Amino acid sequence: MLFGGFVKARSSMVGYPPGWEKISNHAQNVNDGASACFKDMASVNRFAARYRVAKLYTSCSFEGMTPLLSDGYSALMQVMLVYSAFEFWLKAIGLKKSQSHTLLRVHDTEAWAGEIRRIDPQMTMYKHCLNFLNSKHQNEIKKFIKSEPFNYICLAASIRHSFAHGFLSPNGGGADPECVKAICSKVTNTMMIIIDSSFRERIELLCEEMESLK
Repeated sequence: MLFGGFVKARSSMVGYPPGWEKISNHAQNVNDGASACFKDMASVNRFAARYRVAKLYTSCSFEGMTPLLSDGYSALMQVMLVYSAFEFWLKAIGLKKSQSHTLLRVHDTEAWAGEIRRIDPQMTMYKHCLNFLNSKHQNEIKKFIKSEPFNYICLAASIRHSFAHGFLSPNGGGADPECVKAICSKVTNTMMIIIDSSFRERIELLCEEMESLK
């Protein structure tokens, strides 16, 4: 949280983005607009709160539901949390969703996509999601299914949208709950890698900016 332009002291730093402790040294500069790395500290703090929830989330349980189905729903919930953190990261750095692909330039997303294709060669879950997506995301998922270049971030966005609006379940469209769980796990782990990498990059730039002002 930000009070008077500073980061509030926390009892634990567990779960915060890598290098988060460096923010406190430059919080006032960010809040005063002295840095081009972040929009403002309020936005950064909102992102950090959502990041921490996504990072520390392990699972949720459902009374009376089979373990297989429960695990599938837990995995879908984690995609929602991670994608929420990603959306707030974009807001913190002033990047539009249409520009989010620029965060992927240093990552081998095709290798990650290949791993997901091997989990579910029939692409049952993503073919089911196609029924509930807008044309932009539909086009990206169709490219993914055809092994064509696409925006990896749409893998998380399509799950988040389909699940949040009640269209996707672990066995929806004939999907295998175990495959859904494995795909969600791969997607969330990858999205956290993307966020962490981008955050470290911004922190390094912030420190360089502040050093140059001395």
